[in-house]
Amino acid sequence: MENDGSLLPHDVEALRGMAEDCRCVGLYRVATDGRPSAWFDVPHDMHVATAPLRVPIGTPAAPVTLRHPSGRSTAVGEPGEIWIGPEPTGDLARRRPDGTLELAGRVGTQPGIDPAEIVSFLRDALGVQDALVIETTAGSPPDLIAYAAGGTSRPDVIALHNHLRTRLPEHLVPRRIVVLDSLPRTPWGDYDLRALPRPAGDDDGPSHAAPRTEMERQLVAMIVS
Repeated sequence: MENDGSLLPHDVEALRGMAEDCRCVGLYRVATDGRPSAWFDVPHDMHVATAPLRVPIGTPAAPVTLRHPSGRSTAVGEPGEIWIGPEPTGDLARRRPDGTLELAGRVGTQPGIDPAEIVSFLRDALGVQDALVIETTAGSPPDLIAYAAGGTSRPDVIALHNHLRTRLPEHLVPRRIVVLDSLPRTPWGDYDLRALPRPAGDDDGPSHAAPRTEMERQLVAMIVS
């Protein structure tokens, strides 16, 4: 499986749901000759409940270095940009003591926001089969918009917001959640971001938002009671 750092244990579990005894190997940045820059043989006993947030990038199979912004090599456990030979990738990673690389984010992304963490919790929600989180730069600060796919069972948007609020700090809860039957993909299997529908009411601001503060929750309770 291609692993640009966004491969989640949920993806592995879904694959093994279709082929229980399959061997799953994550491949990072596959070159035109078919060879990956790093690879990770996913243990067969990896489960969502106990696995790390992401499937590790794995063991380098090419000249890979991690560099601090100053240009020096990073220490074990210290985040640094992945360089493959003389080329920077824009990916941040940490090196474990055993040499395994794990993604730590992207160069230039907003500090404290990890879309993979939001996606992971969304995919834990009842009825969600796939999810995607994008960061829009139209506003200041940037907005997070989530897309959740549930197939024939369409999850409730308010229930999803509440699900995330019990697990994430408020700044990581997407402003909008769009529920679809499935997420659009390109012929190569990547998410087709251009085909994602624009959230309804984006021009006029949110038409509905779940209560964010205790006072708002009390007011809602008074209205519906």
